[in-house]
Amino acid sequence: MNSFVFEDIGYVVKGREGAILSGISGVVNSGEVLGILGPSGAGKTSLLNVLTLNATSGKSTGICTLNGKTMT
Repeated sequence: MNSFVFEDIGYVVKGREGAILSGISGVVNSGEVLGILGPSGAGKTSLLNVLTLNATSGKSTGICTLNGKTMT
């Protein structure tokens, strides 16, 4: 089965106090839909940027795999 797995995702921006994201994990299997919900300022866009490897203004941590292979 095809799957997208993200484990222990974190994101920190230099000059900003504290982490924007911390300890986020999840699995999405083929045929499923993932919804990311939350209030304004909760970090939804930051999470999407980290998961799609587009987070450029800070340091991201954690592992994203697609079908068992690490995304680079």
